[in-house]
Amino acid sequence: LVPITGHKGYGAVRFELTGRPAHSSNPWAGADASVALGCLLRDLHELREALRDEGDPEGPHDPPCSTLNTGIVRAGSARNIVPATAQVTVEYRPLPGADLDGLRERMHACMRRACAAVPGVEGLAHWDELRAPFDQPRGDRLVRWLCEATGFAADVVPFYTEAELYRGGLAVPTVVCGPGSIEQAHRVDESVAFEQLAAGQQLY
Repeated sequence: LVPITGHKGYGAVRFELTGRPAHSSNPWAGADASVALGCLLRDLHELREALRDEGDPEGPHDPPCSTLNTGIVRAGSARNIVPATAQVTVEYRPLPGADLDGLRERMHACMRRACAAVPGVEGLAHWDELRAPFDQPRGDRLVRWLCEATGFAADVVPFYTEAELYRGGLAVPTVVCGPGSIEQAHRVDESVAFEQLAAGQQLY
């Protein structure tokens, strides 16, 4: 029941690298997509650290920077074949106000450098639609009213909600505020305590 007025955006991209297979007895006869993948992962992780350095330590978000995560990594088809394909799926969470086009271009540049490092390897990027960051001005009367009604100051969260679809898409002042805790989400025993339900009902 804490009024939430902001969170980071959410996006994903799948980088696909395609080389040329060969028998493992002669690795140089092929174009090894896994070598390009190694270069790509190195550069993406360097970009992640650069985003960390570019963050705002005084900002409300934790961590106080845009982030990216190389969550799914795959390469090759058999142990005796030079990998002809490799891919990595990257999740990224930009801060409100971040240069979204610039961030995408920096990730894309990582893929281009990886392909250039391994002759014969080409790359494609498959971008999911970015879900925009949420940032409701705290001076809005809805925010002030909810802070007074709940007794809590407005805050931000590290997870994603659909709030920006209403605030940005429909121009409706929006605050996320309800019973329960993210600590109980996405678990086998996901639940909301009865006292929280009762408090939420009273607020609504």
